[in-house]
Amino acid sequence: MDSQRNLLFIALLFVSFLIWQQWEGDKVSQNTTTTTQVSQQADMPSSDSLAVTGNSNEQAKLITVKTDVLDLRINTQGGTIDEADLLAYPAELNSKTPFRLLETTPQFLYQAQSGLIGPDGPDQKSRPVYSATQQEFILGENQDELRVPMTFVNEEGVKFVKTFILKKGQYDIGIEYKVENPTDKTLTMNFYGQLKQSVKLPEHRDTGSSNFALHTYRGAAYSSDETNYKKYSFGDI
Repeated sequence: MDSQRNLLFIALLFVSFLIWQQWEGDKVSQNTTTTTQVSQQADMPSSDSLAVTGNSNEQAKLITVKTDVLDLRINTQGGTIDEADLLAYPAELNSKTPFRLLETTPQFLYQAQSGLIGPDGPDQKSRPVYSATQQEFILGENQDELRVPMTFVNEEGVKFVKTFILKKGQYDIGIEYKVENPTDKTLTMNFYGQLKQSVKLPEHRDTGSSNFALHTYRGAAYSSDETNYKKYSFGDI
């Protein structure tokens, strides 16, 4: 009798587990993307369906930026890094194809986004379309630094220059904003940055480490103005 009771109890636990797993799956399916916050002092844009604003007759396009270690595609809509290839690291052993860290496709999204938000920030209610003087920026052999400026002017005549700063042999990318305000109004805005990634991984990024019960853990990292980027192991969390 006790063995039958134990079997019924185990069966009940298993059914309850399956119900919980389905409920968790339904929750995940309602959210197609996750974001990793870097810096935020105000509410970040919450939807990709926001209206797009830009300079007159300006269309969004991809700008190619290359250094000795990075090959980037920067979208002039918002100044988002849509793609990033690590030239010194192969995608696979003995492959000549570089590892793609960031990518933007209809099936998968992994981007580095940044902007200015707040009452007067150009990214608060829309993604501004910047203009660039070149389609391609390449770090020369005798150069130590490459600067990629993009410009946006809003309806009030306020000029925003967003400049990406890349250095020889380095993977970190600096972002500099210059705001020229011809009005008498005091402008209020804050910088934000985030990594935006789809929840569901495509086959070429799926390591197969997750099982039927658990989603893959992507890892945790922390940085601040005083301390450099550092990734923490499970034992430190």
